Amino acid sequence: MKEVHTGKTAYDLTINVTDLSTDSVIMFRAQRSLCDLTAAKLLTMIFKHFLDILIRDPSLSLENIPKFSDKQLSQAVQIGHGRKIVSG
Repeated sequence: MKEVHTGKTAYDLTINVTDLSTDSVIMFRAQRSLCDLTAAKLLTMIFKHFLDILIRDPSLSLENIPKFSDKQLSQAVQIGHGRKIVSG
């Protein structure tokens, strides 16, 4: 596979899609101060889920596409609550 280089960015989240001759490369970049690795992986899986649904049925309108699987929704809620912090 061809190596893909992306520039640096100051955005909170970027999605870079590169079309190659036989496939495509999708790269997510997220600010570490806003998004840990678990949350970044979840965003990637949600994006893949969205693309999989569109590939299976491109006739779906955006309003009718299920945005999350049940597992992804559960993970998002857990991540959204954040870590428990004990105050001292």
